Amino acid sequence: MTEAKEGYIDAFRAHRHATVEQLTAQMNQGATKSVSPTTVQRTLLRMGLCSRRLVNAPMLTTVHRRRRLEFERQYRNWTSTERRQVVFSDESHFMLHRTFAHTA
Repeated sequence: MTEAKEGYIDAFRAHRHATVEQLTAQMNQGATKSVSPTTVQRTLLRMGLCSRRLVNAPMLTTVHRRRRLEFERQYRNWTSTERRQVVFSDESHFMLHRTFAHTA
């Protein structure tokens, strides 16, 4: 892929939610030599732009907000020494990359 095309991909950073196929189609419009989606994907990865899957999370309810505020007020005056002794965990699982491996 040429430097001009790579510069074109830099402009796509503003279109974070576009698919590789959409970016490729836009790049190939009016081009004399087309580029494949695989080439665009490899170039994006080399530039540090990897894909992510959008996930919808539930909005905070009034009860959630009230409990968070109560929690903050309860521990507002703790010293940094007291705070260092606490480990917060909500036991949630986070996946940055989807794995397709089967586990037994």
